[in-house]
Formats: sequence, C-alpha cells, structure tokens
Amino acid sequence: MISSPLVIAVTMGDRDGIGPEVLVKALSKLIPQVKNVKFLIFGDSSVLRKVQRRLRIKLHERLLRAKEIPSAFFSWKTPVFCMKDITDDIKENLSTAVSLIRRNVVSALVTMPARKVRDGKRAIGHTELLAQITGAKEFGMLFFHEKKLRIMPLSLHIPLRDVSGSLSIEKVVSGVRLLSAHLESDFSIKEPKIGLSALNPHSGEGGFLGEEEESILSPSVAQLQKEGIRCIGPHNSYELVVRMLRGELDGVVALYHDQALVPFKILFGNRGVNITLGIGIIRTSPLHGTADDIVGLGVAEPQGAIDAIVAAIRLVEQKSRLAKEPKEV
Repeated sequence: MISSPLVIAVTMGDRDGIGPEVLVKALSKLIPQVKNVKFLIFGDSSVLRKVQRRLRIKLHERLLRAKEIPSAFFSWKTPVFCMKDITDDIKENLSTAVSLIRRNVVSALVTMPARKVRDGKRAIGHTELLAQITGAKEFGMLFFHEKKLRIMPLSLHIPLRDVSGSLSIEKVVSGVRLLSAHLESDFSIKEPKIGLSALNPHSGEGGFLGEEEESILSPSVAQLQKEGIRCIGPHNSYELVVRMLRGELDGVVALYHDQALVPFKILFGNRGVNITLGIGIIRTSPLHGTADDIVGLGVAEPQGAIDAIVAAIRLVEQKSRLAKEPKEV
C-alpha cells in the first residue's frame, strides 16, 4: 500500500465553466469513499466557496501557503486544501503542480475542463501546455473508459484539413510505440495488441480513395511489427472499436481528435478519462468540456470528474506496485 497521505493536485479549470461545480460534487462523493487521500486544489478559492454555497455542499477545505507544504498534509485531518493567493492563470497553476509532483510532494495531477488558450497563432490546451512545462518531446492523449476502450488520437488540436499533411511514418511509429509503452506500464498489459486506424473511407480502397494508407500507414505497421510491437492495420476505426470491445485489441491509435472521441461520446456520454502520455507525470482529466450552456444551473453531472480522480489514484497505486516489484535480471 502507498504510505499516507497520497496527495492529488486538482485544477478547477475555467471559473466560468462547469469545472468548479463538477469538482465540488465529485469530491463530496469521493471523500467518504477514499482513504488516506488528500486533495490540493488550484484556482480561486472564493469561486470554490461560492459554488459550495450554491450547491449546499461543504468540503471544509483549508487554505494554506506554499511554505506550509507538505507539513499541512500531515498536520490537518481535512482532506481538501486550497492554495492561498493562487491565480486563475492556467499555465502558472500547472507549472506549480508539476513542480510539486517532481518534488514528490504531490502524486498526480487532475485537471477540470478549461477552454483552449492562445499561444501565438494557435489555440492549445492542457496537454500541450503540460508538454511545454515538462519539456516532453513525444506526448499524447489517451482516451479511456474503464477497461473497455483505450484510444489515442495521433494528432491533437489541429484543423481536420491539416491532419493528412501532419502524418509521417516516423510520427505514426512513434505514436504507437508511446501507446504500447504506457499500456504496459500503466495498465500492466504485456505485449499489448494495438490497432491503427485508417484515414480514408474503406481504408483508401487500394489508393482510389486516398493514398495515405499505402504510402504512410501500412509501411508504419510493417516497421512496428519488425520491432516486435503487435500492431495491425490500417483498418476502419469502427472496425477497430468493435474488436476492442470484444477484447481482441488492447488499444487503438486514431489519426485525429474526433475519430478517437466520437466512440466514447456515443457509447458512454460524458464518462471516460483523458490520460496524458509521455510527460513523465500522472495527469488525468474528464473527457467533457466547459459546458457553458449549463453553468450555474446545478445540473452538471460529476461522473466524468469522479472517473478522472479515481483513475489518477489507481495509476499512482499501479506505479507504486511496479516500483516495488523485483527487477528482471
């Protein structure tokens, strides 16, 4: 078992989205169930208090300064802490959380939904910001729902018209390698079997409906198989999803964001978790967005936030178990 306390950092996301609401609801449900876990919340504490009053929920959180970390986690029984005088700056909050994880003060990071931020001419999200902060060169998002679906989109937040031009054998091979490594380390799947999605209808029909399958995707699969990675494809994404639900595949690499996300939305609604791969820390988030149309109505469903927090705790436990296992000679 992990020594107490296990501390999970949580960002509230956009103050004007449903992030604060689903976080308060999620913590109120989880706190009676989880043992030896404390939560360090990043964001405006006044927003958190306002949401609690509106929902008639009390988390009994304690405000603390940076110099009180980590002693406060041992000194106080309350499971919820908020950073005092924290800003709403997403990048600053993420940087602080990453620093605490690297110092082994915090075990994992969970982020509530936030809008994309401008970085030059691009709009980027938490994943790209975390890659910048951690210095990760190869990173990705894994969408996952319990043990039923695990899909990694190869490209993140780019226009659909740019997807084809972003593909290369090197990028595909690197992405499948990344997913394979994390399926082994995070899910204890030995020699995972991975499916690679096609880009074009009917997998390109031998080049008549697109050439990416012949010029990029099939050669990528051949190279991966030579490396000993169990990869099949390219196949239509719906075929791969069905095969994964049957237990025939351990993971799927999709080629763009919605190709990966649509199956989750259709099958599970707002259930499911986004796990960031390749950044050297454990980070999870719900699969839904800020849901601006229902902000303040008190009807936001917290299950996605619950799933993300529980997934982070389980990943920490998995990491701890693997660290204790004897190394193979």
